[in-house]
Amino acid sequence: MDFGRLIHWLDGNAAARKPSTPPKLQLVKPARKAADNRSAVDPIAIDQDLWDSMLRRPHLKEVPAGMRDRSSLDQLLDQDYTFTGLVIAVSVHQSDGRSVSADALRPVTALIRDSLRRGEFACPLSLDEFLILSPDLRGAEAHKRAADFAERLWDFQLRATAPQPVMFNWGDAQACDELLSDAIALASERMQQSRRTRKRASTNFSPRSRFFG
Repeated sequence: MDFGRLIHWLDGNAAARKPSTPPKLQLVKPARKAADNRSAVDPIAIDQDLWDSMLRRPHLKEVPAGMRDRSSLDQLLDQDYTFTGLVIAVSVHQSDGRSVSADALRPVTALIRDSLRRGEFACPLSLDEFLILSPDLRGAEAHKRAADFAERLWDFQLRATAPQPVMFNWGDAQACDELLSDAIALASERMQQSRRTRKRASTNFSPRSRFFG
């Protein structure tokens, strides 16, 4: 073997022994594991749940007028209804502070219903409490409406023909594009404050202080 062929043979063997370049690694993103049920944070699932809820429950775009049952108010509260207008909360009890009977509540319910003006809403808040809503009534007109309603309550107390003497306590609040629940809470708190004030006044009452100062 001549020298040139020897060099060529050595170069060929060296190339054969040279380690090959390792293949480049590719990061493969693991496939998303399929879930049997949609996740609670899946935005599509959330939207669908809200849509299904709206289909099950009527959506009230405005306060219904007239004397209603409590379910109408619950629908408004469930949808976080925003309200503008006058809110009046009224409680009724016997003159000695006890709860009134069903017979005594019937003429009271009729009084509330007959006192409503066009477009106003009323419903029972509980067994002995009522709610009145006057949409879009604010300012001086709202103050006048509250005073007129209070006068009817006073007159009913004086002329009551119910089986048991009744007394009223009430509170009002004005709202401007506020949550209806917040406006009701404020009117109810003022109603309870009125009841506490009248209770303290009756406790401190004496004939001498009443007639002789």
